[in-house]
Amino acid sequence: MLYALKRGKVWQARFAAGLQTLAFLTGWVHMEYPVFSRFDDGTSLTVHNASAPYITILWLNIGLVIVLSLVVPLLVYLYRVFQSKPGVQERA
Repeated sequence: MLYALKRGKVWQARFAAGLQTLAFLTGWVHMEYPVFSRFDDGTSLTVHNASAPYITILWLNIGLVIVLSLVVPLLVYLYRVFQSKPGVQERA
């Protein structure tokens, strides 16, 4: 990363910093799995007892599908409307 910064390659340095962060977090999660947190009274919060009930996850997924089915086409429409055409100059 320092080599990329000395050479003025900012994007390579950012990519290297991201990889270092990802490696650190991956190692930490691998070390702690399946326990998220341990408490003073001896209990712990694990992957299995922290999950939401099935019906909650189901309704969240249904809502996600509905929202994405509305938002994605509108974003595509806005992209097409505001996309500049090549060779056309904007008026000031």
